[in-house]
Amino acid sequence: MTPDIPWNTITKQSTKTGKAQNVTLTPQGMRGKGRRDPWKLAMLIIPITTFGLGTWQVFRLQWKINLISELERKTKLPPVMIPTE
Repeated sequence: MTPDIPWNTITKQSTKTGKAQNVTLTPQGMRGKGRRDPWKLAMLIIPITTFGLGTWQVFRLQWKINLISELERKTKLPPVMIPTE
């Protein structure tokens, strides 16, 4: 724990039982149970996106290599005569 953060104990009324409870506020407790940490979500999305973009680049490179080789093959073919009719 960090010593410069004041930890407070508060009394909270339970909605189910109606009894008073002592609750210590901590960084986890202040954040709430239903909220997600946006940094954790970002740290999950960034590697997944990077992997997807890297995979796409590999497929794109292969497609371009095939396209260039096909165009080089077509340039070496004999000319085709244009029909007159």
